[in-house]
Amino acid sequence: MKYKTGEEVEKMYRIQGRYRPLSDTAILWAERYNNVEDTWVDIPLYDRMRLDADTSVEIALVGAKALVGCQVMHASYDLPDGLPVRIVEVIESLLQSWVANDDEESPISTTVSVTAYVDVEELMMPKVPEPARASRAVQKAVEASIADMTEKLQKREGNDRYDAGFAAMQELVASVTDSDGLSCYRTAIAALNALGASEADDESQALMWKVAKKMAFVTTWEEAARLAVNGV
Repeated sequence: MKYKTGEEVEKMYRIQGRYRPLSDTAILWAERYNNVEDTWVDIPLYDRMRLDADTSVEIALVGAKALVGCQVMHASYDLPDGLPVRIVEVIESLLQSWVANDDEESPISTTVSVTAYVDVEELMMPKVPEPARASRAVQKAVEASIADMTEKLQKREGNDRYDAGFAAMQELVASVTDSDGLSCYRTAIAALNALGASEADDESQALMWKVAKKMAFVTTWEEAARLAVNGV
């Protein structure tokens, strides 16, 4: 069976991507064409790293550092710096494919997929400034304070049912936990949007809004922690 035909013949790398709208997550991985076996094979990994709290990437050494895999949470929001331009284009095509899918019988959980053939140069990691990073102490402080605030607000509300606002704050805590001190901008923006559907009282919503807004940037994480501690 021949895998490469037509304009694909000159492209030795293949990107496959999937977008899961229910979790707003894009997953991409690259494969290399093996001429001997006439098939696509995985590329040996060299390293794994985070571009921000919500974006993890896998790196291979192919002459230089090349992106061969990534997972982007809240992919429908602004994408982080540090992704190759071609990868950004593939993620955008995934989002456009989902938007264009107007099948009324297709549930929101339907996963969309895309395949692109690229040159290795299109996978190379761009040089970008080192991202801002909170200290370990600040990360742990904001994680604990927001978790404690959310728990106290839920108890004050006297309602243990699902609420979009409280769920969004819990997701924000989870994002900070895995952040390595890097920005969780997209999770913070998603939380702000989710608060619009919260049934919490006005005072609780206002506090969660202020905290989530401060969490959008690492430079104001300490302010978010103070708001969370002093707000309840």
